[in-house]
Amino acid sequence: MNSATHWVCIVAVLGFTAKTDASIANDTHRVISCDEAKLKCGYRKGCGGALQRYLTSCAGIYQDEEDRNCPEQCQLDLISLTSTDEGKDLMNCRCTKDDFMCIDSKQRVEVCRESINRLMNNTRLSCKIATGICNADTLCFTALQYYHKHCKHMFNGRRCTHR
Repeated sequence: MNSATHWVCIVAVLGFTAKTDASIANDTHRVISCDEAKLKCGYRKGCGGALQRYLTSCAGIYQDEEDRNCPEQCQLDLISLTSTDEGKDLMNCRCTKDDFMCIDSKQRVEVCRESINRLMNNTRLSCKIATGICNADTLCFTALQYYHKHCKHMFNGRRCTHR
C-alpha cells in the first residue's frame, strides 16, 4: 500500500461513527482535529490495533464506489474501533475545511453506518462482536488471554488449572 493510499484509508476511518443521533447528543467527548485523534488512537495499543485491523478489512470499500456493501469483517473491526475512547474521538473528529481528502473520506465511509447501527442496537452482542470489543481494550484483552491460557483445556473435557 503506497503512502497516499494509506493516508486515504486512515482518513476514511475518521468519518465513521457507530452511534445513533441520540447517543451523539449525550456524548461527553470533545471534538478534536482528525490529526490529533489519529495520533492519540495510534499511540494506544488497543485503539491502534483496532485501527490497523479496520484499515486492512475495510480497504476495499474505498476503491469501488459502485459496491455499496460493507464487508462483515469491516463491520466487526469498526465496532471494535469505536469501543475505545480514542476510537470514539477518532470517529467524531473535525476535518479542517481545506482537507478535502478527509472530508471525502468521511462521506465515503457512510456505506457502513446503517449495518453498524443495526448490529449495535441488538440487546445481545454476538461472540464475534464481544471478542472484537474486548480485543480493543487492553485490560480485557489481557484477561481474555489469561483465561485462554489457563482454562482452554476445560473446553476439551479437562479441568481448569488452579489459577
